[in-house]
Amino acid sequence: MADNVGKAARRSGIYRLAGAAPFGIIAGACAIVVFFATVGLIVAHLVLNGIASATESTSSFFENWWQVLLFIADVLFFLGLAFSLTMFVIRVTANRRDAETTEDGRSEDEK
Repeated sequence: MADNVGKAARRSGIYRLAGAAPFGIIAGACAIVVFFATVGLIVAHLVLNGIASATESTSSFFENWWQVLLFIADVLFFLGLAFSLTMFVIRVTANRRDAETTEDGRSEDEK
């Protein structure tokens, strides 16, 4: 009985949400987007700075609409990466705790 109560408590709230989606895959996809968006921002800034210096003008990081859009997407996907990675860790630790409990509701340490 105690085992069922412990699992029910762990499966409510944040633990239930953690088991509802494949957060490992979501974290990986967000990491790929964050990496390439960051590289794109850096390359675009370097290229536009080179053009600006050749034409004796100045270049800003948020000069074009697509640079702003790429930066916003980069920030949003980074936040998605942080959230999904946190949820993935919560799910893994909850599953590990469930696997460590035995049939009588006690962990291996309590025996």
